[in-house]
Amino acid sequence: MLLLLFYIEDIDDVFGYASDDEFGRYLPRVPNPYTRGDAKKFVAKCVKLSWNKQPTFAIVLDEVVIGAIEVNIEASRGIASLHYAIAAPALEKGLMSESARAVIERSFDNFDLF
Repeated sequence: MLLLLFYIEDIDDVFGYASDDEFGRYLPRVPNPYTRGDAKKFVAKCVKLSWNKQPTFAIVLDEVVIGAIEVNIEASRGIASLHYAIAAPALEKGLMSESARAVIERSFDNFDLF
């Protein structure tokens, strides 16, 4: 499992996991049904986001994007929140825990968080 930057070429991977009806079931901000256009908007947003305020990583397994994890930095308060989603077939394999640990460590190392 790798945490990488998002690229426009990731649209099909994102559409592949996010269009699963179960994926967005408990995620109120995720459109359902999820379209390729939704994937395009999401990936474009990830590519454009400020790394000082909202670093977002693609979770990649076997060269396929299977999820996303982002940190919303509130620098003025020295805090951050973690947001994540992963493809249903990747659940219960420890991949999200591993991703979260890596992103949290990186965030404390690179941002003035308390």
